[in-house]
Parts: sequence; structure tokens; C-alpha cells
Amino acid sequence: MKRYKVASLLLSVMLAVGLLVGCGGKNTNTDAKETTQPQQQDTGTKEKEAQPSPVKEEPPTEISVMTMLWGEPPDVDKSPFFQELMKRTNTKLSIQMIPSNVIMEKLTLALASRQLPDLVNNRNMYDPTIVNYINQGAFTDLSALLGDFSEFPNLKKIPQQIWDNAKVNGKDYSIPNPRGLTNQSMMIRQDWLDALGLPMPTTIDEYTNVLRAFKTKDPDQNGKDDTYGLNIATASMGAAGGTLAAAFGVHTPVVEDGKLLFSWMTSSYEDYLKYMKGLYDEGLVSKEYVVLKDNKTFYQGKYGSIGIPLTSRFTYEEETKKLDPKINLVTIPPLQGPGGYASVIDIGYYGNFMIPASVSKEKAIKILKYLDRTYTDDISDLRNYGIEGQHYNVVDGKKVINQDAYTKDVGNIQITVGLFDPYSKAVNAKAPDSVNEEQKKISDMYYEKAEPMDPISGLISDTYLSRGSEIFKDRDTMVSKVVMGKAEMSEWTQYVDKMKADPDVQKMMKEFYEQHELKTKK
Repeated sequence: MKRYKVASLLLSVMLAVGLLVGCGGKNTNTDAKETTQPQQQDTGTKEKEAQPSPVKEEPPTEISVMTMLWGEPPDVDKSPFFQELMKRTNTKLSIQMIPSNVIMEKLTLALASRQLPDLVNNRNMYDPTIVNYINQGAFTDLSALLGDFSEFPNLKKIPQQIWDNAKVNGKDYSIPNPRGLTNQSMMIRQDWLDALGLPMPTTIDEYTNVLRAFKTKDPDQNGKDDTYGLNIATASMGAAGGTLAAAFGVHTPVVEDGKLLFSWMTSSYEDYLKYMKGLYDEGLVSKEYVVLKDNKTFYQGKYGSIGIPLTSRFTYEEETKKLDPKINLVTIPPLQGPGGYASVIDIGYYGNFMIPASVSKEKAIKILKYLDRTYTDDISDLRNYGIEGQHYNVVDGKKVINQDAYTKDVGNIQITVGLFDPYSKAVNAKAPDSVNEEQKKISDMYYEKAEPMDPISGLISDTYLSRGSEIFKDRDTMVSKVVMGKAEMSEWTQYVDKMKADPDVQKMMKEFYEQHELKTKK
């Protein structure tokens, strides 16, 4: 009898519990760290499938980062921006911010002492020290981890051309921070063209005639012989020549006996050098060009043309207007020359995220997932503007940044992978929309007509890294002497022949050729 009463009591309890479960319907667990899958609808045709156990969210990935800084460092611990960034990416970031001008020095010290963080933002992928440490195995080869990018669909959107430009020894040792592939361009004063009744030049020959007119026909109409055609500094000549050099075919790879020539060793570069010497002889460039370290003498209002980045057009125009309000600086469409067009493809990135080899594979994948998450519209918008109401407000449909709040909380550091924007090196945030729209169209022209980059750009030669600066220490001086008429062209030819015959230089060119084949094979 007692056993029956107990059994009845248990049955009653079980029925009551069943009724409670049947009436409850909803999951009342309020623990934010657990989620449940939606229940399957019962069709009545088969038994209900067993429901999976609640899946716990992974704890935030702790990532220590060394990255570049411009300006004042933001207070990460107190910044609502960084708190929001870490929330969206499920990370806990410990950030060491290094001024961009000393990042390579600090990174070298960290490499030497083996005190690297989990993630490094490197300014120069082909710095000799970085390449040396890559070759020693200090950084993770990301190629296998990235695979077909199925695990990192956002990073896959970075153009393949940029990935290729960032490779070392044919492998991916970094995630490049992309930017536009068009950068350098030629500018001209439209107001001077109008004053002299001249059309926009389209070829190198037409451009040269315009430079002559700017020198001899008093385009500023002040009655003085005080104007020049082209503003150019010695840095613009460079080992690869710059924008104008591309019109002479300087960037076309030349191989001799299994060796890739330096661009300045080619006959195309010699043609370019003769051209620049001709401009100097006619007085179309300032006689002081050899001592100029940059192009800012253009601000004096005495030059008709200049080679500068597309995005700098508005800045140069505004600065020059302080002396000459009539200035109208515009971008010249790519000039056609005997060897191509005056346009060069840019490397397409600035800064690279690298993972030291000391980081485990499991954590390296988590870091890559963080970088992949940052390559999205919402993170890009957060990085560029901050949080609405705190760092920016929408005024007339446009986001207007509160610069003080933005600088304090967000700052200018590389902590996310910026979205690729083909016009990032063409437009200027301070320029009117009409100017930027014009620059976008010009940028498309430059991309369409662009010649290859300097052939050795992105290639590795151990001999060049160890001996290049010493062996070629007199090269730029020799270039300047030829342009200024202090050395004959025959002396330049002799210099090139001497360099080509040097055993170490031959090793460099052979190593570059092997790298070139590795990089270009499909």
C-alpha cells in the first residue's frame, strides 16, 4: 500500500513537470554566453530531431600588436571606439603604438631581442632587415593558412595584384593594407595654357613645346623672364626615373644572359636621361634643381608643371594660390612617349600586418580572422569616422567629424585592414566634390595606360641587400652630373658598363632574375 502511494505521488509530480515544460515554450536562460538553435517544426510525419546542446561563444582573442602611429596616441583603455572595435571583433587588443618614422628601428630591436608581439604592422616589406628575418624564419608564411581564402572571404576581396606585389620569395608573409594602384601623375597650370592659347599636351613632344612656351612667352604676364616649365627635384629622377620615365619604356623588364638589368642600366633610361638633359640645357627646369630635396618650390608660382601624387593636386593648388590667386592646377592625362605612357602602377599598399613565427598556428588563424573581420564595411566605417554622436554627426547627409574627439579616441594608427579603394590615392578629403570627381576620372585613365612598376620592385636579392648601397653610392650623383652637363653621356655609358661587369652586381641581377621568374610564373 505504501509503495502504491509513493508511485502515485511520483506520477503526479512527473505529470506536473511535463505540463510546465509543455507550457513554457521559450528558453528563459539569460546567460549571454549561451545560444540555442531554433527548434525544428514538427510536421507530424517523423519524430522530432534531438536538439543540439547550447553552443558557448568563444572568449575574446587576446592579441598584442605593434603598429604605426601618426600624431598623438589615443587612450585605448578609455576610448569608446576601441571598446566598440574589440566588441565587434571579439578581441582584447593590447596595442603598442610606435611613431611611423621610427617603426622600423623599433621593430628591428624587437626582432633582435626576440620580444615580438602577436601581430606586427610593418612599414616596409622589403627593408633589408625584415627580409633577412623572413629568410631566417622569424615570420609565419601565411600562404598555407590563407589557402583558398574560404575561411577568410573578406581578405579575398583584396585585388590579386596587391597580394602579388606584397609577396616575398613568392609567398605571403603579410596581409597588405591596400590603397589605390594609381598614385604619381603630371600636373600643369591650366591658367598658363589659357593665357598662351595652348591646348592640353597629349604626347611628350607636345609637352616639351608647352614647357618651352612657359619659359619664353611670359605666361604670368609680368614682363619678366622668371618662369620655368618643369619643377623637378633630384629625388624625382631616382633610380627608376619617375612618372615621365615610364613614357620612355624605362620600366619594361630587360633580361641579358639570364640576368635582370636594373632599369637605369637600359637604353630606355639613357633616352630618358638625354631628354632630361635637354630640358636642363634649354633652361626649362630650374638651374637649382640639383639641390632641391622636394617639389615645394612650386608654391613660388614660377613653374608651369610638376610631377606629384594625384591626391596632392588640391594641396599644391591651394598653397600656390596664396601668392597667385589665378592658379588653376589640373592633372595632365597620361602623356604618350616613344616607349609607352607617363603612368606607373603603384605598389598598391602601405603597411603590412605580419605574424611572428613564435605565435602558434591556432592563434595565428584567430589573428587572421580578426584581420578578416576588419576588412568589412561596418569596421571600415567605424575606423574612418568613429561612433555617431561622439566622433561625428550627420549634417545634410554627410558625416562631419569632431576632430578633437576623433583624435583623442580614434587617432591615426593602423589597427585594421583598410578597404581597397581604387581612388584612395586620387582624391583629397579637403577638396570639393567636383575636383575629386574629376580626379577619379583621371585616375582611371592613368590606370588604363599605366606601365609596369620598376622591374626589381618587390624582388629580393641577398647580394643587393648587403652590397647595393655601397656599390651604387655614386649613381644618383652621376645622373645629376649628366643632366647638368658636368659629365658627358659617354661617361654615363662607361659607368653603366662598369657596374654591369662587377661580379657582385652580376650576382644581384641573376638573383633578381630568378625572383622575377618566380613572381611572374603562373
